[in-house]
Amino acid sequence: MKKNYQRQEMITFVQKKNYVLEIMKDSSTLDLFAGCLREKEFNHLLQDQKVDHQLFIAALKHLYRVQNFDEMEYDLMMMNSLFSNQDYLKLKEDIFKKLTKKTITLKEYCVIRYLIPFENMSFSQIISILEHQYHVEILDCAKICLLEDEYHLAYQYLLQLNHCQDAAVLDLLCSYSMKDYLSLIRHYNRKKSYQFVMSH
Repeated sequence: MKKNYQRQEMITFVQKKNYVLEIMKDSSTLDLFAGCLREKEFNHLLQDQKVDHQLFIAALKHLYRVQNFDEMEYDLMMMNSLFSNQDYLKLKEDIFKKLTKKTITLKEYCVIRYLIPFENMSFSQIISILEHQYHVEILDCAKICLLEDEYHLAYQYLLQLNHCQDAAVLDLLCSYSMKDYLSLIRHYNRKKSYQFVMSH
């Protein structure tokens, strides 16, 4: 399972530096970042508008070359740790609009979570918006909740289903809470026997 958003947000200085060294094509700017031995120097360099702009353009080019959602998720995670300018906020808005035009599953959510200002809303508000405004399916809502360690919410979503054939989801819920898992299985069995009675 992927890491939840909070853990993903804890990006180290080494990770940031490696990302910059990977994407920066301008050799003189690359040398400046390569010479940073401490985070303080690195952050000081980012305060230079010219350097920050060069880095943003390099990051943008790298983002546009991504081949899949995993690569896009990684790039946005790194960009979130480096940029907060208006151009970047506008870019995040545009990507969000494009992604929410299609069906949102766990795969899309892993990218979308870097585009949402989590600090402005609780997770339960976000998942409710995804369910009601963006029509994310119940099982995908449960998967998203489990990804973010919100297993009580996942349980509430799974209760809305008549049954769940995704063994990995049930196993994950069980690893969080045996009580919720057993309660859910009883719920599904009751539904099954009720449907059986109704059909005869």
